[in-house]
Amino acid sequence: MHALLIRSSLVAVLTVAVAGMGIAHADDENNSGVGPFSKANYPSDVIDRPLTLPGGMLEVGLGLAYASLSVAGVSADATSAGVSARYGVGNKIMVGVDTSLGIDPDFEWGESLGLGVSYLAVDQKKLDVRAGVSTDLNFADGADVFSGVNIDAATRFKVNNAIALTGGSGLLSIRTSDPSQVDADINVGVLLQAIPKLAISVETQLVSLGITGDGNETTHLGDAIPVTIQVGYTPQPKLDVILTAAFPSVEDAGDFYIIGLGALYRL
Repeated sequence: MHALLIRSSLVAVLTVAVAGMGIAHADDENNSGVGPFSKANYPSDVIDRPLTLPGGMLEVGLGLAYASLSVAGVSADATSAGVSARYGVGNKIMVGVDTSLGIDPDFEWGESLGLGVSYLAVDQKKLDVRAGVSTDLNFADGADVFSGVNIDAATRFKVNNAIALTGGSGLLSIRTSDPSQVDADINVGVLLQAIPKLAISVETQLVSLGITGDGNETTHLGDAIPVTIQVGYTPQPKLDVILTAAFPSVEDAGDFYIIGLGALYRL
């Protein structure tokens, strides 16, 4: 059970690490924060960038993550790598693919492939909303290849030029495998554009509601407070480096944590 918990947590953090915060890479010729954008005028500040890549832009990512879990005197840890690719189609659509590779204790492919598509539904000076649908195809022996979909409504509200409120990620997860389940999570966060090359984000979960196929309902309201912290730095125009620290429960931060390091390169 410990191995399964670590594995699922690593996949989640690797997805964040290689997707990154989308720190932009060009001179901010359009500082209104409103698109459409091109490769040439993609905003330099993450707080002003669109929530989808401009048409024709390819972004590839590589991430490493280490997870450590200690429960009732039993300890376990694991290290994995993740790769991703995202591509902008037109001015509002983005498609993506990602997968993972176990490094330690077992060197093996994660046997899953993530696929996603998202649409920039709202693109305003203060408010941006990106609707997305994704799925994870599972190629492990005996597993259902398709087991459900995830629905996002990533939202960013710009308070000022340095601070934005975020939410809507991981909004709805629908599992069709036996037992079927629907999970609804309310995630919120804060984005700080500290300086032009440095951005910091903090995200947590306010409410988690799960309903299984047999009608059982589980609600978590502040029972375990998860926190994910990201620090992104842009050493050169096309390259971002993102450090991620995730704590599934702040109360047990010393017993269960995941550290991720990701790099993004845009073409």
